[in-house]
Amino acid sequence: MIDLPPAFARWLAADPSLVFHQTLLADMPGAELYLVGGAIRDIILGRPCKDADFVLRAVKAEDFEPWFNAHGTLDLVGRAFGVYKFIPHGHPKDRPAIDIALPRSERPNESSQGGYRDFDITTNETLPIEVDLERRDFTINAMAYDIRNNRLLDPFDGRGDLKRKLLHTVGDAHRRFSEDLTRLLRGLRFACELKLRIHPETWKAMQMLAPALNRREETEEGSPYVVARETIASELAKALVADPTHATSLLTDSRFLPILFPSIAAATLRDRQYFSPLSTGSKNPNVLWVLLLRALAPTDAQALLADLRISSMHPGHPARPEPEDVVWILKQLADPHPIPEQLSRFERRYLSTRGHALVDILRALGKTNLVDQVERIRSEIYARWQTDGMPNIPELLNGHDLLRLGAAPGPIVRRILEMIRDRQLAGDIMTREAALAEAQKQIRAD
Repeated sequence: MIDLPPAFARWLAADPSLVFHQTLLADMPGAELYLVGGAIRDIILGRPCKDADFVLRAVKAEDFEPWFNAHGTLDLVGRAFGVYKFIPHGHPKDRPAIDIALPRSERPNESSQGGYRDFDITTNETLPIEVDLERRDFTINAMAYDIRNNRLLDPFDGRGDLKRKLLHTVGDAHRRFSEDLTRLLRGLRFACELKLRIHPETWKAMQMLAPALNRREETEEGSPYVVARETIASELAKALVADPTHATSLLTDSRFLPILFPSIAAATLRDRQYFSPLSTGSKNPNVLWVLLLRALAPTDAQALLADLRISSMHPGHPARPEPEDVVWILKQLADPHPIPEQLSRFERRYLSTRGHALVDILRALGKTNLVDQVERIRSEIYARWQTDGMPNIPELLNGHDLLRLGAAPGPIVRRILEMIRDRQLAGDIMTREAALAEAQKQIRAD
């Protein structure tokens, strides 16, 4: 046991959604309430943390369920597994529910192939908190703060591993990963997010079990992967944004790369500097995924992103790439004519949000001459309209305007609009009136 840093108490007391613990412990004198999981780790590191998970011990479910229902909403969906979702009164709608769990132990079931759900779970309010902690993945996640007694429990020296910047499994590494293969990817992500070295035994087990990431299980629905592709995509996406250089190095050295992305692994053999452009410092996930997948044809990249179900990540997550944008940018990279003659097409390629990402990628790939040309043309366009981006350059006409002028529906509308936009961006047409006059002239000529 380690003396508690004051930060834990301050954090709990400062969050209105978490002060329920004070009333709970007062109303249930025999209950033990522990803050567990990532919040402990992040508070020790001084990192921001939003999620709070608790273990409630020494009180029966039939005794605490009415209390939680009286102080908020208690979701009983996970009751059979000893995990509840609690939303206290006044809890912000944009925040996830708070996990309240009973102490539990778990072991892989007889049919387990390493899936994260392949466990037999035993919950019991009398289980010591140390038993609950010993089932967890890494020592840095296996700490608990005893709120009533104001003490930190750290049976596996997770705090010491944080000080040493070391990622270490709880117990035998091979067994811990074999129980739940998703931990292989979680380990890679933690190493990138927290700038950790990986303990030699943990690292050896990760390398040994890398082929299991493509393990399949026979079911009535077919042969799904034991480790869901969307889990791989989510963990990898977070690792890339956190530290792309470390992430790609770990992918290669752990043997994950040829298992998960054989075409990219082959490209790295041909080009030893393949991953170097990812070290630009960009946190834009579209930029990072284009640089990662640039060895693939756009159609192959599109198929890979669909297989990974990358779009299943939460739309607001900062590490989530947009598959359509990634494929679009890859297509632009493959175009043998990178500077379109028409300014309207230049605008669509380089002045949009994803166009700015394209320029960042070209710069990362060392295409300095092309970047210089793009920036020169872009600056000229912006200067004419005294703006710094495409959304601020007004559209002088639209298709409805042309139809009202008598244009026949069809290709002529698009052609005239592009011609007007070209001249607008070039500075030849600067007002709506001039655009309407030119459009009328073109319609009559046709």
